[in-house]
Amino acid sequence: MIPVKNVTIDRVEGPTILCVTMTFSNLEAASAWLKWQRNTFPAEGKGYDKVFYTICYEDGYSYKGRLDCKRHDVPNVRDDMVKQCLWMSDREKTPHCGEEQYQLYMNRLRENIIDQFRFFMDRYALKKRGAFRPI
Repeated sequence: MIPVKNVTIDRVEGPTILCVTMTFSNLEAASAWLKWQRNTFPAEGKGYDKVFYTICYEDGYSYKGRLDCKRHDVPNVRDDMVKQCLWMSDREKTPHCGEEQYQLYMNRLRENIIDQFRFFMDRYALKKRGAFRPI
């Protein structure tokens, strides 16, 4: 497994004083910082705050993603990345996506995009931990 070099979190919505860019040495520290901010995210039914993240690996590759943070959720950078990669690699359907919508989306993707996500997951040994909560 290729280790993570660092994780950058860029909170772009929410209280202005909390909209900052932070860099962490690992995925757990990045998720812990987001959990610490959880009470500042919108309450249930009031939308979400966007948080962008970049995971840089020791070999120079990186992954960029976005979390939609809500007060009642427990943000986890690693789990979000794995969930997105599973979906984009056509290895698992997301809980909120019905079969018809899923097939429509996957049919629009070119095969090489699916292969790229499969390569990424295999290269970095990304695997799902437990069951994902529905979004």
